[in-house]
Amino acid sequence: MSLCNASRVVVWTPVSACVRTMKSVNTRFPKPVHINRAKVLHFTRPIKPKDNRTMAEKCNLSQSKQNMKKLIERPASPIEEWAARQVLKNFSSSQLVAVFHAEGLTEEIRLKLYRRLNKGNMKLKVYNNRICNMAVQGTLFENMKPLFVGSNVFVVSEEASVKSMLKITDKVPRIHLLGGFVIDRLMSPEDMRNFSQLPSLPMVQGQLAGILSAATSRTYHLLQANQQRLSNNLSQLVKQGEEKKNDETDEGS
Repeated sequence: MSLCNASRVVVWTPVSACVRTMKSVNTRFPKPVHINRAKVLHFTRPIKPKDNRTMAEKCNLSQSKQNMKKLIERPASPIEEWAARQVLKNFSSSQLVAVFHAEGLTEEIRLKLYRRLNKGNMKLKVYNNRICNMAVQGTLFENMKPLFVGSNVFVVSEEASVKSMLKITDKVPRIHLLGGFVIDRLMSPEDMRNFSQLPSLPMVQGQLAGILSAATSRTYHLLQANQQRLSNNLSQLVKQGEEKKNDETDEGS
């Protein structure tokens, strides 16, 4: 009998016994925390120190990388020295060197921008910040160092065509003008926009030539008028003298 009962024993298994019958977990409207637990969580929460950095320093994601580069200075390789010489050569041969911050510039947008600038005799360049810092060290462009931060693109041109450059780059919202050199002078974005509103150099030269020629022609006309007035007075005096002489001869006869 015991053997028979032993053969009928049902073995318990988790698959057949653990059946979930409760409702779904309330994740949208959780139960409020007990007041004692809420007080403990409130007084034990971590307090972060106040961040006294400016907005520009907070947005500068590459500041820590630059600090690491300052701490661990490595000598420049021959390739980097050659690239720095090429960058300085491009900057020195250009009257316009504009620095832009690239914010997620895709390859398609970069190609379109390159073609539009190329039609206006301008070039779009991408240089490494370390190479740029090496290139401008001890040169006229050394004041541009604060602009070499983050992801930058450069627009260079042999002519100071700031107006054409702004007309093209303003249509691309993913690049922002930081400043640049225009005719050996460092300018801010506002200065470059004011410079673009000035008339062109040939127009100013034409206006100056017109002003100088007008002054010269006015002086010529004044001198001619004085000479003409003097000759008229002399001729009038001679005529009066002849008339007086004729009257005297008539009276004597």
